[in-house]
Amino acid sequence: MVGEGLKNNRNLNYHLDEEGKRCWTLIYKNYHLDILPAVNNPNQDYIYGTNKDANGNYTYIKTSPKKYQEWFLSIAKKYNTLLLEKAKIKEVPEFTNKTPLQKAVQLLKMNRDKYFKDSPKIAPISIIITTLCALSYEKGDSVIEALGEFLEKYHYFIINRNGIYYITNPVLPSENFAEKWNGEPKKKRPSFLGLIHFRVTSKD
Repeated sequence: MVGEGLKNNRNLNYHLDEEGKRCWTLIYKNYHLDILPAVNNPNQDYIYGTNKDANGNYTYIKTSPKKYQEWFLSIAKKYNTLLLEKAKIKEVPEFTNKTPLQKAVQLLKMNRDKYFKDSPKIAPISIIITTLCALSYEKGDSVIEALGEFLEKYHYFIINRNGIYYITNPVLPSENFAEKWNGEPKKKRPSFLGLIHFRVTSKD
């Protein structure tokens, strides 16, 4: 239903990519927009998003974008806490500008887009980059320090259990962000190469 609506809209159909496993994507010049068909849940802790299997059948999976956003912002707020400790002032405006963590994630995604511009289908997805960067972030009060923490620690949060890769959703452990690496092995190695590429080029 959602896909048909997008296809039948002349303005949106021009930007519409092929249907993904979980969402439809609108591609613009400098950014893209993911549209995830979902069913709301009364308790509001999570929603049921659609999931398309290899046979074209749809199922629903539990996910929690609102809780994830709250988790990510709670980590980004460490930057404001650091400013308070250093400057010893009463208040710091919350997110007047992007925090070092937010800027680091943005730079990593830009690097991903550049590195995989000719093969975007095997690029690491944004949620993996965002999650690994946030999990690695501790006290960096500059973009360089935030990136340094990421490059030093991100691999600690990629779990391999008997050949199965896991990058769990910090607010919903049953959700594995690396599931495509297991279902489509070709996605796994290029994803690592992209991160290693950033490690190398950032030191040049």
